[in-house]
Amino acid sequence: MKLIRWFLSDRWTFKKSMKQLDPNLDRIDEVMQAAIRNNVCGCRNHPVIYNDMRRILRGRV
Repeated sequence: MKLIRWFLSDRWTFKKSMKQLDPNLDRIDEVMQAAIRNNVCGCRNHPVIYNDMRRILRGRV
């Protein structure tokens, strides 16, 4: 269920909020570590969500 929610709504919210960050490569790793630590959108439990978050962050710069 988390995976469906990720692709229907949370993914777009995450992309929108990541566009507001400064394009700084050091900050990308910091943001990803915070997301894992806080289990944003269940990224610790689902490798698909985790990999998509990384892809969004890497593609942003």
